[in-house]
Amino acid sequence: MKKCFLLFFLFLLIGCQAEETESFVESNGSYQAELTIRGVTYMSLGQWNEGQYTIEEEIGEVKTKVDLDYRGDAPEGISSNYLNEGTPIYSVQQYSDVFLAEREDGTYEIFD
Repeated sequence: MKKCFLLFFLFLLIGCQAEETESFVESNGSYQAELTIRGVTYMSLGQWNEGQYTIEEEIGEVKTKVDLDYRGDAPEGISSNYLNEGTPIYSVQQYSDVFLAEREDGTYEIFD
C-alpha cells in the first residue's frame, strides 16, 4: 500500500511541476527570432561566422522591427521581430532559402 501511495504522490508531484513550467513559458513569452522577406517568414538557426555559407549579395536591410508576438500581415519590405532596423540581409550561394543577417559584432545570424 505504501508503494502505491508513493507512486501516486510522485506522479502528482511531477504533473504539478509540468503545469507550472507551461504557465511560466506562456506568461513570459518565449519567442523565436524571425525574419520576413517578401511575405515569407524564416526562423533563426543561430549565429555563424565560420565559412559555412558563401555570401552571394546584399538583398536589402531590415525596414521594420515588429513586436515579438506580431502575427498580422507582413509589413512591406524586410521585417523582423529580432533584428534592428537597418540590419543588412544577404542571400547565400548554397541555398535560395537561407539568408544571413550581419550583426553589429561582425557575426552573422542564419535564417532558414
